[in-house]
Amino acid sequence: MEGTAYRFAVLAGDGREAEAARHLTERGHKVAAFGTVLPVDAPLRVASLEEALHNADFILGPALGTVDGGHALYGLHGRLVLPEDLPSLLQPPIPWIMGRVDGWLAEVLAASDGVAWEYGRDEGYRMSNAILTAEAAIAEGSRRAGCSVWGSRALVLGAGRCGQAIAERLTLLGANTIVASQPAIAGGIALADIACEASRVDLVFNTIPARVIERDFLAQLHDAAVVVDIASEPGGTDFGAARALGKTAVLLPGLPGRMFPRSAGCLIAEAVLTWIGQSH
Repeated sequence: MEGTAYRFAVLAGDGREAEAARHLTERGHKVAAFGTVLPVDAPLRVASLEEALHNADFILGPALGTVDGGHALYGLHGRLVLPEDLPSLLQPPIPWIMGRVDGWLAEVLAASDGVAWEYGRDEGYRMSNAILTAEAAIAEGSRRAGCSVWGSRALVLGAGRCGQAIAERLTLLGANTIVASQPAIAGGIALADIACEASRVDLVFNTIPARVIERDFLAQLHDAAVVVDIASEPGGTDFGAARALGKTAVLLPGLPGRMFPRSAGCLIAEAVLTWIGQSH
């Protein structure tokens, strides 16, 4: 409800969770952070998970969610392992807010009547996050390639939110842009035909979380070309083949948190507060 001050336990994550914590405090809420990338002397940090959860109204977890089958939370500097007695620490149940919740943690919450809101599934958040992702991916790709986007030839794999956002911005910046998807979109090409473009492209952006960039494609890239793979781990590129061939291919999931933590953190905090205002 508007005007209500809530207490948040902010756990793990990367720069965007740290910035979300700061944003929430600026909005008048209380934050206890544990396992985050906040400096060790930051006043928001506490010494234990138990202390962070004490009297919390909501738990804000990482945008990249759980790892290790749901037994730990993603952290930029190391995972935060969840204790086996977690259910006893969540009595009464505390709503979890994360990019995604799965595996063991999802089972624990279901068994204890816990509530989890996965903002990574929220359409408004996903559209805004795709814009940040696109800007970051293009900046990283052109930096690594050592060339401007203007006048370059770019190939974007995938026509989802991120793929479309990347392609639109590449085109606006003056790149000759081709989108490959299955099925092919209007004006694009089918995934099966990407080898025909390999020798001509300077920048390749993959958004598809399945193996789509194979050795044969990589072998045809010119030596200065760069592949930026933003799909969730393990990505959609044969990185072993890329290394063997001397090609530049990088896996960069979670780009908004890496490059634009302030903007990404504010986006998360506002999505969280909107959801709370609508559901409580």
